[in-house]
Amino acid sequence: MSMPILVLEFASDKPRLMETENRILTEVKRHVNLDPDSRISQPEQVGLFSGERRAAMFTYKWRLSLQERLEEKTIRALQTRLSAFEVHRIYIEESP
Repeated sequence: MSMPILVLEFASDKPRLMETENRILTEVKRHVNLDPDSRISQPEQVGLFSGERRAAMFTYKWRLSLQERLEEKTIRALQTRLSAFEVHRIYIEESP
């Protein structure tokens, strides 16, 4: 049975990446049940962030395995709460 994957796309500079990851993960865990049998992977760097910043900002894609499917209202609530952490896109993928 395939499990849903929560995909978060966010921006961060290198020096604050670990802090950003921790803040995002803390907030995600408050609202969704991550799969306890799945290891939490590191975000994948996918490019440069095109916003205007002094420091170089990179775009990351983070895939987190979920224990259950999410309702659309939960995804919208996450988008609102995580926007302060430079999370720009949240969506669900099915695991292969």
